[in-house]
Amino acid sequence: SCGDAARYEEFSDAFRQAKSPQESDRYMYSMAMFADAALLQKTLDKTLTGEVRSQSAPYLVRNVLLNPAGRTIGWEWVKTNWDKIRELFPSLIITRLVEGVSGLIDEKIADDVDKFFASHPVKEGQKTCDQHLEKLKVAIAFLRRERK
Repeated sequence: SCGDAARYEEFSDAFRQAKSPQESDRYMYSMAMFADAALLQKTLDKTLTGEVRSQSAPYLVRNVLLNPAGRTIGWEWVKTNWDKIRELFPSLIITRLVEGVSGLIDEKIADDVDKFFASHPVKEGQKTCDQHLEKLKVAIAFLRRERK
């Protein structure tokens, strides 16, 4: 979870030129671990341009959401691009992206997540989505309790 723009470009190039799917995945997922918001934004955007395979995209977005440095930018990106996400990402694994909301342990974001999914249900995985939303609620309750 460190690294500058130059390191990011190295990883991005290595991802594009990887000789095997395993190598490609390793570099792809490492691009979700940076601390810089602008670099995480680039990572997220790669999922909509076709640079990241659609079947990998939900996992990559999940990893950005699970990165504490990616919470705010990741969540804003998901909301902004939800229609595109639904169009481009395979519906059978969209719940993999939603898994990432369990890492959005921030009271303002958590409240927003709840409202968002109330009006944007994921019908093909509603039960799984509800479980991830519940995990987030539990984490927020724990946070509040610890603060007291």
